[in-house]
Amino acid sequence: MRVLLMEVPWYVFFPQATQPDAPLGCSYIAAVLEKAGHDAVIFNPDLKDDAADELGTNDFKNEMDDYKVYLETIKGGSHKIWSEIISLIESFRPEMVGLTVRTPAVGLAYRTAELIKSIDPTIHIVLGGPHPTCCPVEVASHKAVDVVVIGEGEDTILDLISCYEERRALNTVKGIAYTRDERFMRTAPRPLIEDLDSIPFPAKYLILNKERMHSDNFANIFATRGCSYSCTFCSSHNVWTKKIRFRSPGNVLAEMKFMEERYGSEFFSFSDDSFTVNKKWVLELCELIKKTNFGPNFRWVCNTKSNLIDDDIARAFKEAGCAAVALGIESGSDRVLERMKKGTTVEKSRDAVKILKKHNLRFTGQFVIGFPWETEAEILRTIEFMKELDPMSVMMSIATPLPGTELYNEAIKLGLIDPANLDWAKVTTKNDGILFNPEIPKERVKELVALARDEAGAQEAKWAAVRYDYKLIRDMQVSN
Repeated sequence: MRVLLMEVPWYVFFPQATQPDAPLGCSYIAAVLEKAGHDAVIFNPDLKDDAADELGTNDFKNEMDDYKVYLETIKGGSHKIWSEIISLIESFRPEMVGLTVRTPAVGLAYRTAELIKSIDPTIHIVLGGPHPTCCPVEVASHKAVDVVVIGEGEDTILDLISCYEERRALNTVKGIAYTRDERFMRTAPRPLIEDLDSIPFPAKYLILNKERMHSDNFANIFATRGCSYSCTFCSSHNVWTKKIRFRSPGNVLAEMKFMEERYGSEFFSFSDDSFTVNKKWVLELCELIKKTNFGPNFRWVCNTKSNLIDDDIARAFKEAGCAAVALGIESGSDRVLERMKKGTTVEKSRDAVKILKKHNLRFTGQFVIGFPWETEAEILRTIEFMKELDPMSVMMSIATPLPGTELYNEAIKLGLIDPANLDWAKVTTKNDGILFNPEIPKERVKELVALARDEAGAQEAKWAAVRYDYKLIRDMQVSN
């Protein structure tokens, strides 16, 4: 079967956005399709027209400014991306189109699906990813959507294609949802893939116009799936569950070498929620990396929680070529951390930063403000805590009611959102404070959001000269 796999347009509407990384979800699905003998290609509508001559990372302030442009742009239908999609459908003539959908882009996913159906109504439109998994009733009910894939998609998409080719009933396919005669149907859950090493490496070489991408845009990697934590604002567990599954260190290393040899990648980015959750596993991986002959500019970054960093891990990171670590710090208030079920404390974050600096490792600080029960004083404390820790880059998010999260359900109970009339385009960490404590006046909310973003921007500007030069970061001395 001819299958077109797509990300939903998003950063293409952000004028200052840099070239995006390879879409991992689509690339994994493409890999299993190719292995099974299907004709698959990947279209990333967010790819910029010009080839990237250097690795870029979206600037925090620019992204905030561009979000306002995005909200205005998507109201119309004149953007050139729509004509590009039409041309692609007419030239490739897919029998199936699979769209990976995140919550703020779901409206654009529906628009894309409608456009494709208007060209050829016989094309099977399949939506997967975070939003369809969390909201299968809503998504499956849309007139242009044929099937929703719930959760992990590799085995499900193969079974679904076989179902279409063999003319089986959809209810024989596990892990999907759809509508029949205006009735919502959901099949039995599909078991998780226990052996992650059995999944072929992401087929990023099937990305259309890949020559525009920088070699390091190919080097994003998942080493694990799942997160055992219960942060109230995070929806990751809805797709991957709370059961953590690990690829073998040798399999991860083999993919890294494959990306180096196939794409010329030098800078690798681990996308796992909590890369250091299993100390024995991560130390074994670091030891393998250290013993492997990578190029002179080899370096990598990862994400983890502040309570999952210690001297042994930081030392191993440095010896294995790590350049920086993104830390989920979130707040400068222990009460807020406890309410969001983060599983860490302010002091543990301080300790983690001290350990990283001791081993000459830089870090990105990830923070979130604007919970319904968070006071103004606690918000200000978080901003000051960010400045105290002195991260090289900052993610200053605004609390967001993502479906499938405890925070989403809490916001409904408090009357802060109406799920029947929620504008999904505004359900993003770039929102203007939709969940702030009702006791804080609206005008003050605007001031606090602006202050947080200004201070985060100033912190990034402080390190602008070296922030994304990861070779320099790797080799530089970090003051305590």
